[in-house]
Amino acid sequence: MSVHFGSRIDSIDALRAVAVTCVLIDHLVSAGSSGTFGVCLFFVVSGFVIPGSLVSDRRWTLLRFGIARFFRLYPVYWITLAAALAFGGISPGSITWERVLTSILMVPRLFGQAYFQGVYWTLEVELLFYVFMACAFAAGLLSNPSRVERLIVAMGSALLIAGSLNAWAGMALRVQPLAYLFLMLSGSWLRVRPEASWTRSTLWMVGMMTILVAFHVTNYVIAPINYPENYDPVEHPPESIEHLFTAIYFLLEPRNLSGVLMPPFVLLVVLRTMEYPPAWLSALGRISYSVYLLHVPVAYLVYVSIREVVPSVVERAIGIASIILVSAATYRWIERPTIALGGRIHARLSADHRRQA
Repeated sequence: MSVHFGSRIDSIDALRAVAVTCVLIDHLVSAGSSGTFGVCLFFVVSGFVIPGSLVSDRRWTLLRFGIARFFRLYPVYWITLAAALAFGGISPGSITWERVLTSILMVPRLFGQAYFQGVYWTLEVELLFYVFMACAFAAGLLSNPSRVERLIVAMGSALLIAGSLNAWAGMALRVQPLAYLFLMLSGSWLRVRPEASWTRSTLWMVGMMTILVAFHVTNYVIAPINYPENYDPVEHPPESIEHLFTAIYFLLEPRNLSGVLMPPFVLLVVLRTMEYPPAWLSALGRISYSVYLLHVPVAYLVYVSIREVVPSVVERAIGIASIILVSAATYRWIERPTIALGGRIHARLSADHRRQA
């Protein structure tokens, strides 16, 4: 089956809508496995989208990519960070200059600082993936599908080696971010192999997810059993890992690894079967970044404002409606203009370069 991708893909926006809806359900309605699935679906979609931004001349592609990613992520993030500090219920005593400055850069954990909102951890993973893919592009590793496949094999091998070293050598390598990058590369494979058959695509996804399962078993089951001193006893309590098969069972619960394994297959099916999703679903996908960033402070503000005067179900409904409305406004007046500004800046730089040449 032939699949062709344009500059904007409605089915991808629809998947973003599904992803952010799963996160909203998990955080605002009922905690469960939907949040894990939603976040990992966002990751896989990013893995699919980014290779399309890295084509042609390396120098100017990287410049355009950097400018586009900056104006796509940071301006609206700064607005939502300010909203979180003002309305997110954050204790004033926990707000320090170090924490604020590193959060403005979107990398607080890199400097040993805590996130102001739990959802911000995914932004660091996204940034890491952008840097990783930019380096791969600069090294010529994205120049054709075969090289992308070799990159995936190398990353998968590195994960398996790291998990094995943690499990049987007690090295305590902190390589979970690499597992997320590997998951995102499943989306990249689907982008660079649009003409692949159902069978070949499915086998690649199964193979990559098998590697992730093997990594999680070695890194989060066997390693804590063999070297408990290397792991947080709260996250890996001894009573939950006394028996290997019991530990694997808990690992594969929907809230844990299973939610990670499904998104690549969902992306594959949607790309092959949903060329024209419902318009409202694609519209929700276009504002999904704002929804994701704003849902905690907006929901908290609604909660503290009306929790004592309306039933909880009404409060949650008003909260969700408020999140959608505020996010739509943010997209209209912040996201779109700043993305357009990034495009104009790159066009100006390119024009100046051509005149100097």
